[in-house]
Amino acid sequence: EKIIVSEASALQRAAALDEYGEDVASYSKRLDEKPADCATLCNRAFCYVKLGKFEDARRDAEACIAADESFARGHTRLAQALERSDRPAALRACRRALSLDRD
Repeated sequence: EKIIVSEASALQRAAALDEYGEDVASYSKRLDEKPADCATLCNRAFCYVKLGKFEDARRDAEACIAADESFARGHTRLAQALERSDRPAALRACRRALSLDRD
């Protein structure tokens, strides 16, 4: 039974990764039209994090922050992208996000 659960879990993960990959393609297409759209950059950064592409996620988060420094989610996505590689910078990004969005 554990093998069946593991196989099902692996299939679910693979399907989710395929979905995130499709979403990246969709967001990339949208960014061709509006390269500085923060919501789209953050959504694609989220997908990159889920795919384990942390450097790509970092680039999108930083592009969002460059376009609109006050967009709190850009800082949140930056924190997610940096969590494994630069914990102090990730914490600074979290603090910045919290200072911008107190809700």
